[in-house]
Amino acid sequence: MPGTKKPSRKKASRAKSQSRQERLRAGLQQMQDDMRMYMRAMEAHERMRNAIREVFPDAIFSDEFEERAAQDPEFAAALARHRGEDEPQARGEPERDTDAAGFDREQALGSILDSLERAGFDTSGVYHPFRDGKRAGGRVESHAGRSVGNSAGSVGADPKSMLHSVGLDIPNLAPEPATSLTPLGPRVGFNRPAPKDESVVRDYSNQHLEHLPQLIMFDLDGTLAHTLPQLTLALCQMAQELDLHVPTPHEVGLYVGNGMDLLLARTILGRSDATVAAVDPALLAWARKSFVRHYGAGLKHNFELYPDVLAGLKAFHEAGIKLAVVSNKPDQFVQPLMEYMGLKPYIDLALGGGKLAHKPDPEPLNYVLTHFKVKPEQALMVGDSNNDIRAGKNAGVPTVALTYGYNGGQDLRKEEPEFLFDHFKDFSACVLAAAHD
Repeated sequence: MPGTKKPSRKKASRAKSQSRQERLRAGLQQMQDDMRMYMRAMEAHERMRNAIREVFPDAIFSDEFEERAAQDPEFAAALARHRGEDEPQARGEPERDTDAAGFDREQALGSILDSLERAGFDTSGVYHPFRDGKRAGGRVESHAGRSVGNSAGSVGADPKSMLHSVGLDIPNLAPEPATSLTPLGPRVGFNRPAPKDESVVRDYSNQHLEHLPQLIMFDLDGTLAHTLPQLTLALCQMAQELDLHVPTPHEVGLYVGNGMDLLLARTILGRSDATVAAVDPALLAWARKSFVRHYGAGLKHNFELYPDVLAGLKAFHEAGIKLAVVSNKPDQFVQPLMEYMGLKPYIDLALGGGKLAHKPDPEPLNYVLTHFKVKPEQALMVGDSNNDIRAGKNAGVPTVALTYGYNGGQDLRKEEPEFLFDHFKDFSACVLAAAHD
């Protein structure tokens, strides 16, 4: 067109060069952004790993497991038998290295998060850029092999409820790992009455004792104290260490009450109907050793006496009633717990499992009756599970069921205890009323 000047070849070349430079600059900026994101993710990974180490000091992560198995043949053999595998040497195959295990740093973090989530933990505040884009805590979009979250899933976010489901609280995960755990109290876990079975017709609305008992025997876990958090934590540590399924608090609530070996067998096999005989003896021995170490180290923490228990025990003691604890928990744990829980001034005898038969066998109750020279009808057996009620009946002792403990979701009225209470203070009032009759 007349009057229109074509751009010179020199100017066009300059514009093209500038465009190329801008694209290169933008690409470089994107690479730098990606690298910074990757480094932040790695830092978050290390913080996560360090925080988990604080909770599970002996945890073995997926990228470390093969190294542990290679260093400890007995451990590797027990796990191989548990998985139904032959030992690598028996098959004539070379041992796998960590690369062959298929876990790089990002995948290892994903495995850790998945294990925590299976245990009922909330890890929605932990940023992981290489996951599948379905993380909780905010919209996540997949782009070129990366996942980018909104502020709810950003680096350094604090998963405040990470261990909430096991009755524990890590106050802050970032920027520094937490160093302590705080029990959340008896509202966590199996601390509410089970649904009532309408087929049970016995009336527990108007209960009273004919006379003041000379002896009251108590179960410990779920009866006097809420210990599910510390039990769950130790079992999670054990499961992490042995590369087993990490139990949820709900599962632990179903597993407790029949002694340590059966608790471990149920945890290893992941079902409440498991038997000790069904577990490889070597694996059970490893699990027992691990659990004893972790649980013993955490005895001072993560338990809480149920409301009105201490006041009730003090009143019973002052009324001249002999008090005993009869637990299936190993005796090596029961004895220090009496002191840690502040029960020692009021409990005249504490008897744990290991030396005598476990409830519902009447042997431990008969031992206590003989120790105090008390007739069965002059005593009470108080507990939160069918084992406690059955043990009392087997020993000829009147039984008291407390509904707030670890009863596995069962209606204890079906065991036909002589007495049943939803609150410890109501049981205390019933006993002390007999002192004034």
